[in-house]
Amino acid sequence: SVRGGAEKRRGADASMVFAIVYVVLNPGLLLVDHIHFQYNGFLMGILLLSLAAIRRGEDLLGGFLFAVLLNFKHIFLYVAPLYFIYLLRRYCMGVGVPPQGGISSGKGTPYAKGVPRRCRICGLDIGNLAVLGVVVVSVFLASFGPFVAAGGFEEILAILGRMFPFEGRGLCHAYWAPNIWAFYNVADKALEIGLRKMRVPVRSSGKSMMGGLVQNIQHAVLPAITPPVTILLTLAAMAPILIDTWRRP
Repeated sequence: SVRGGAEKRRGADASMVFAIVYVVLNPGLLLVDHIHFQYNGFLMGILLLSLAAIRRGEDLLGGFLFAVLLNFKHIFLYVAPLYFIYLLRRYCMGVGVPPQGGISSGKGTPYAKGVPRRCRICGLDIGNLAVLGVVVVSVFLASFGPFVAAGGFEEILAILGRMFPFEGRGLCHAYWAPNIWAFYNVADKALEIGLRKMRVPVRSSGKSMMGGLVQNIQHAVLPAITPPVTILLTLAAMAPILIDTWRRP
């Protein structure tokens, strides 16, 4: 009945509100995530706003919000390849977008509402590409410009060195990193102990890999994992979704 359907919708809305309040006011998030992990909850909110803008077809706004997010915390760099391919194909090349921007494909799928396409080079809408470039570059200039003005480009190099401390942090940074490399380190240590018991000569890995110290550690048995290797493996893991996004942005 109509009344029963309305009651179900009210119940669903109440459950959604309860879930949002529970998450927002969760003490664990307030103490651990928002404070210890440098306000990741707030940053996730910006990411969700960016995704919502793209979902509504406002690709330019979505790109702007993601650029702001990236300048707040560079950990979101892992999402950048997906954003790059989507905005390139959808906003700059107009794949799947009606000639004047449109709103819907007729199936409820939102389309980008961009600058009307004019001049094209190699399939790229130069107008949209220029607008997107100005928006993104403006965000980075607002973020890094004061450092350049204060100390020149040497300041930028120093900032990048702090943002990507490949030489000092090591593979797992400190303690257990929540990824496959923690198991990789354990496997290397287990192989080292096992081979030593079998009197097979192996080099020592030295200090503990999970001792809580920020340092570089050499593996005893397994191959060393360098930053380029982790980058290539990350891109390889992302390849299926990146290829699919290129085909169907």
